[in-house]
Amino acid sequence: MGQDVTQAVRSGDYETLLDWTESRIADEATFAMSQELYVGEERKAFSVTSLDKQDMVRFGHIVLGMMSRMPDDAMQDYELTVEVLDVHPIGPNAATATTRFTESGRFAMTGGEDAEQSSAEPARIEATAECTHLLRRDEGSGDLMLGLSACEARTNL
Repeated sequence: MGQDVTQAVRSGDYETLLDWTESRIADEATFAMSQELYVGEERKAFSVTSLDKQDMVRFGHIVLGMMSRMPDDAMQDYELTVEVLDVHPIGPNAATATTRFTESGRFAMTGGEDAEQSSAEPARIEATAECTHLLRRDEGSGDLMLGLSACEARTNL
């Protein structure tokens, strides 16, 4: 998953990410996430979010629209790694899994009327999230589907 997402972002193929969201998230899925935002060592924001599959798809369409309008070099050195830390089977077609997502890249602030802003150094973004997921095997395709997920995340700007 990490390699596929990294390749899609680097190539600007955001539609693939939306397709993955629609095909690999169970219809009954719910995502709960706490998110801390830091600038340097100072915490600037904290939020708690709860999303269902339809929220994720809507959010994906919004991000797809924004990213498709950006210059090709707006996101630089993007990388997502996914580590599976623990898996516990729950019967023959379900399991819980604990994962760690590490995402990084540089976001170039280009365009606009302010030439000074356009030439600014790209902003470095680093994020980590540790999540616990309930996974189930889809009866039709046999694919693993994400169900209930709870994540604790931190983003550094």
